[in-house]
Amino acid sequence: MRALYKNGTIIEEGLTAFYCFPITLDRRMNPWSFKIAACLFFFGAWLFPYSCFGTSTGTFPGTVFGEKPPSLVYGLPVGEFLSAKRARPETETKVSLIAVGDIMLSRYVARKIAAVQDAHYVFHKVRDYLSRGDVVFGNLECPIAAGRKIGSGEMVFRAEPGMEAVLKQTGFTVLSLANNHLPDFGERGVTETLDYLESAGIRTTGAGRNDLEAYSASLLEVKGIRFAFLAYNDHDVVPSRYEAGPERSGTAFMDIFRMTAAVREARHVADFVVVSMHSGHEYTKQANSSQSAFAHAAIDAGAELVIGHHPHVVQPVEQYRGKYILYSLGNFVFDQAHSGTRDAIIATCIFDREGISRIEFFPVNIEEYCRPRFVEPVQFPHIIDRLCFPLSDRSVFAWSEKKMTLEQADWDAIYIRDSSPGNLSKKVSADVNHDGNPEGYTLNNGRLSVVQGQHRIWESPPDWWIDNFVVEDSTNDGAGDLNLSVWVMALTNDVPILWPPQAIPRLVNRFIAYTFRQGNLEPLWTSPALPGPIHDFTVADINNDSRNELILIEGSYHADTYFTGTFVTLRQWNGREFITTWHSRKGEYRNLEILCIDGVPHIATVGPAPAGTLESGE
Repeated sequence: MRALYKNGTIIEEGLTAFYCFPITLDRRMNPWSFKIAACLFFFGAWLFPYSCFGTSTGTFPGTVFGEKPPSLVYGLPVGEFLSAKRARPETETKVSLIAVGDIMLSRYVARKIAAVQDAHYVFHKVRDYLSRGDVVFGNLECPIAAGRKIGSGEMVFRAEPGMEAVLKQTGFTVLSLANNHLPDFGERGVTETLDYLESAGIRTTGAGRNDLEAYSASLLEVKGIRFAFLAYNDHDVVPSRYEAGPERSGTAFMDIFRMTAAVREARHVADFVVVSMHSGHEYTKQANSSQSAFAHAAIDAGAELVIGHHPHVVQPVEQYRGKYILYSLGNFVFDQAHSGTRDAIIATCIFDREGISRIEFFPVNIEEYCRPRFVEPVQFPHIIDRLCFPLSDRSVFAWSEKKMTLEQADWDAIYIRDSSPGNLSKKVSADVNHDGNPEGYTLNNGRLSVVQGQHRIWESPPDWWIDNFVVEDSTNDGAGDLNLSVWVMALTNDVPILWPPQAIPRLVNRFIAYTFRQGNLEPLWTSPALPGPIHDFTVADINNDSRNELILIEGSYHADTYFTGTFVTLRQWNGREFITTWHSRKGEYRNLEILCIDGVPHIATVGPAPAGTLESGE
């Protein structure tokens, strides 16, 4: 006690550190005052471990921190928590369908590719994003065929053989060929295009070697969800000889009766039907009656989504009977100079087993008259406004080299409905122990097992519940780590002294990192009981410094808000522990995703669906 009391130094420093106000002590102080001060000091020392994992340290230079993290709460009752967990179904399977506009790889675009001697040049700034899509769809506005060079100003297009491999490596899985330029090199051009794309493993729709092939749906199954794609060419914009016949290659024409029958037939073999139409007046901002009549008929027949091409500019989005019509996404790769033809939209539709749960919009601009790039958020409105549809904000964070901090921008999306939270089932194969034989990591119903061949290396204890795991190098030592978000029983020092006895035992959320040592998976670091549970997390290098960060969505233990996070947080390993380096403003965040936009990692989240977003549909 004398050491603590001497000159009041230690007690004064302790109280100032924990409570941020000075206390003056001297040797004549009242003994009871000293005892109270000492109790406050030890209470602060007891509380300190709980705040370690949530303390901002300002490691990133220039970081300006916002509001304080949520107040410390000490977990959920065990029975209540486990009952709620076990009653939940598995997390719904989600499939991303990325849709882009017109792709023309001829004329000036082809000459630019030849000049730079890089066939991938036009897709460099969007390839990282497109390659992450489960399904990537666009309209190929030219045949891929052998032939003469195409001069400037010509209205006949042709892409060099070999571009089919570029399209595949960029991420394209399905291409519409129902357009007014596919037959520019006659039936031979149509047939060669089909051959080249099929050899590259890209599915096609809207064209064929005969009418049966042209009008048939292209079927694709991803993660157990079956899609059917149909595409049609407006007979108003092409001569009749462009239509496929019994013994003639060509495109499928827009015919409502024939399309309706095809959609209904496709519904028997697919969960969702996507219809594409090449229609509309070029360079006009609004859809015409032919577009709307055909799109409405497609949805009436059972289509989930209608995607339009041909106007070369962005046109509005329409909600019809609870489904969505994207009348025109604009040009994606083109050499046009008309007003608005260099602005476009990438639309990412997120499907689950009930249909589309949200649509995300990414404005792009064609630079150098040949290649698309994502535009800065300040440029969003003049492109997004052309959709003429009420959109919701989507919080996205990106590292600013100039300000040396993460900056938030509001991107645009249509939130159709919230997915019910479920228990994550997940399988990952990774060689974390670097023995040349990958381990298998399987999470099911809160239990995680790690196996190598037939040998079980590790299994989570039966009294743990694991929400999620990520196998990445979170500690930046060059070796992989097993990172866990875990619910465990509260320890004695996790529970406040005055906590009601009837509320104990309780579960608390912790972050735990494991690593391999001499062939065994052993704990590397365990956090204190977290102030707010982890709703989602991942590991990535966000500021491009060649060191990974731990990115988390954290929330509240309160039952009403458990499935919506309130902060996005960054933490980094300092050699002993993970320290907080940044956190967002307070908000509503869920569904953490890392997007690579033009080589820059972005932290993307999803907000809640507004009430009444989805209409009744009749």
